[in-house]
Amino acid sequence: MSAKKIAKKTTVKKAAKKSTAARPGATVSVPTALLVGLTHVDPSVYGNDEYGNPWDGSSGCWGCDDDVANMRALLEREGYQVKTLLDENATQTNVEKALKTAAADAVSGSTFLFYYSGHGGQLDDDNGDETDGLDETLCLFDGQMRDDVLNKTWITFPKDCVIYMLADSCHSGTNFRALGRTSRPVAVDFGKDLLGDPDMKAALLHLSGCRDDQESAGYQTGGLFTTTLVNIWNKGRYAGTWDTFHDAISAQLPADQRPMGNLYGPATAAEALGSLRPFQPVAAATGAPSRAEIRTSRGGAPAAHSGGGNDRIFFAEGKMSTFGGPLDFGVSPSEGLALFERPDLQNPLHRSLFLPTQPPGTTGLARRLNPDRFYLACRWNYKQTTRDFLRNCVVIVTNPHTGKSVEARPADWGPHTDTRRATDLSPGLAWKRMMSVAWKSSRMP
Repeated sequence: MSAKKIAKKTTVKKAAKKSTAARPGATVSVPTALLVGLTHVDPSVYGNDEYGNPWDGSSGCWGCDDDVANMRALLEREGYQVKTLLDENATQTNVEKALKTAAADAVSGSTFLFYYSGHGGQLDDDNGDETDGLDETLCLFDGQMRDDVLNKTWITFPKDCVIYMLADSCHSGTNFRALGRTSRPVAVDFGKDLLGDPDMKAALLHLSGCRDDQESAGYQTGGLFTTTLVNIWNKGRYAGTWDTFHDAISAQLPADQRPMGNLYGPATAAEALGSLRPFQPVAAATGAPSRAEIRTSRGGAPAAHSGGGNDRIFFAEGKMSTFGGPLDFGVSPSEGLALFERPDLQNPLHRSLFLPTQPPGTTGLARRLNPDRFYLACRWNYKQTTRDFLRNCVVIVTNPHTGKSVEARPADWGPHTDTRRATDLSPGLAWKRMMSVAWKSSRMP
């Protein structure tokens, strides 16, 4: 179907149907999401189509409500609190209000995701900020929302927040912000598409269904971009990063629909997002109490302390934080780990702790740790627990409030005594709400 002309030089048809930084002393806040989907719009606002009939936007967007339902299921499985706005409720006022509320509620370490499925358009640039002379738009129920409006909201999010924006709509290649330029001719890697804005304090990662000069295809069950994304994600079984996720989606879409990946915000923080697991929340500063106890259960080790059984290896009690990964700017780009060295990246027993590639601008293993994996740091005594033992040890981490347990790996010594913290947990481990923990170690098979 041909694109629908809504305004001068405006095509709006969606041929679719359907820590930043994890700093020392950090914990993970509950991520939130706003999902917007429109299977039709108000024809009294958009006028007639090329045939003189009232245009309600239903052609090409039959499955946008299915897109929202599928994304809601995906995100809730990842722990997001989700709000949806569909059809008549997806007005300019309601969407802008919901975005402003998300920005007002955000604190350092918040993660917010904005998803849109519907028609996308282009209007003549009204303030001279677009290099191609066109603003990209979201076609909401009562009118089009320019990318300038989105940009005004993004710059109000505080520092050390992460924003993910996904758009399954036509002309969506750069519909996340006001600073424009000509679309790139091919799909891009996130790390090579960094944009800066002096007013942007948060880090934003944007993934679109197509370039600015293309349309996004769709069917009765949903948009092709969203359907492909959900299938590749495979209920969380996908093990790659945003970079590889983007590549995998691109590989399954036709040549006339190339999804775009963009980064926006402070360069160091935004550039690190591509190395994260898709939809991963980030961390913010706090000083939550923790209790740590390590015992042996499958293998021997000398007792470090008394007072809790002769199988105890280590006991600690106090505050904790998160550490490790591309967004931990509390460690230097070249900082290593006490228990692992570069050859361990080739060791099948250890390499799963790390990202498949080194994050841009870093050389050390601390920033290469995969923040979604379960690992920890503690001030152990090497005379009581040798380095070899710790490298090959599985730690059972238990939340005494819930009784829930997961396995984790020791990775580094620390935190320093000056921090007055007892332990550091990976962001992924902290996200599992392991805020008070009892540790029991067991020898890896």
